[in-house]
Amino acid sequence: MAYKLDDEQETLRGGISYYTYIWRTEPGACEACQALDGTEYTSTDEIPDKVHPNCKCYIDVVNERDNYNNPQDDENNKNERCNCLDDLWDDIDEIIGSGLSLQDEIQAAVSDFEDKKGNKYLNKIKDFIDNAVDNLRQIFGTVGDFIQNYQDMKEANTIGADKYFHSKANCDGTQRGELGAAVAKGISDLREYTDSFKNIYIKGMTEIESEKDSKEDQEANEYGRQQGKENLYDDCGDLVDKYRPNGLDDKY
Repeated sequence: MAYKLDDEQETLRGGISYYTYIWRTEPGACEACQALDGTEYTSTDEIPDKVHPNCKCYIDVVNERDNYNNPQDDENNKNERCNCLDDLWDDIDEIIGSGLSLQDEIQAAVSDFEDKKGNKYLNKIKDFIDNAVDNLRQIFGTVGDFIQNYQDMKEANTIGADKYFHSKANCDGTQRGELGAAVAKGISDLREYTDSFKNIYIKGMTEIESEKDSKEDQEANEYGRQQGKENLYDDCGDLVDKYRPNGLDDKY
């Protein structure tokens, strides 16, 4: 199993280890890898080897002292773990809901101008607000596209589906407009930056392996944006079908 430890984590045999090593499995992993997901080990000697070549599982190193030295922790939550990425998507989803409500309020206010179309100043204000609402719709809609595709990827739980869903999310966002395409690219670039860090420092990939993985992901992202731009009204699932893995349910 490829992983990295610092000097403090290398505990002498017979000494006290403050670390727990937890096997983490990516969405869509094979059954053998999924069976190991969440298993904990008290020493590096216990950690099994990778199940197969190109395995993307990794070891999460947890310092138990961080749990026990916090006076606010009690016996019931000392070992509690959070899925921070899921929490982040939930928070963003809530923000989107608030943003959509704001759009409705703005549009309701705009309708008050309808009976005053003769006022050129009010017409300019209305045009400005209409443009702002459209921009909000593209931004919130595109982020929502990425959330939905991420949730679909987790639900599908199919090996090799990540590039399909990421490409599809880029396509969905781009079909919303130029701002949607820019937001899609920004989200994708940020994801690749964080994934590169995780690949090297958590999964133990070499820089060459990480760069190759990132390049392939970005090609899929760019392909999705290109297809969305050239085919505004077609289904993105069909447009990025070349990335569809075997075994993925047709509903996706």
